[in-house]
Amino acid sequence: MAACPPLAKSRNDLRPPAGAKPEVPGWAKNDHVLKNWITEERLRRRTFLADQVLESYEPIAEPHKTNRLWRAIRQPFWNLLWPVNEATGYRLFHGIFTMKRFFTVIVLPMWVVHYIVKYHVAPIPGRVVHSKLPIYPGDEEKTES
Repeated sequence: MAACPPLAKSRNDLRPPAGAKPEVPGWAKNDHVLKNWITEERLRRRTFLADQVLESYEPIAEPHKTNRLWRAIRQPFWNLLWPVNEATGYRLFHGIFTMKRFFTVIVLPMWVVHYIVKYHVAPIPGRVVHSKLPIYPGDEEKTES
């Protein structure tokens, strides 16, 4: 397997880069005004991106270096799942990150609260009151069987 590609390749939109000249979409080919507007807008965006130059006083963000141990642990899984991620249109990793967020924000806190209430709060008499149905004479035989 090849080494994992950079994270920037895993973006959701599959638009061509700014320098490419893709053809006008089919829904705009018959409309003269819309076709010209699309080409003008592409040119405007291309020139805007070309004008984005940092001044000498503007800070440059330093690239974040991943911990080597964490990278060594993660790399085999990344290499294993990357072809599946490409085949699903880069939706696999998005789903994994979404489920990670759901687990850490909803499931894990609910489990912690449940654990604390069940094993630390409930055993103390009078903290959690369970209302039980009244038992009348003759009911004991029904509950035992």
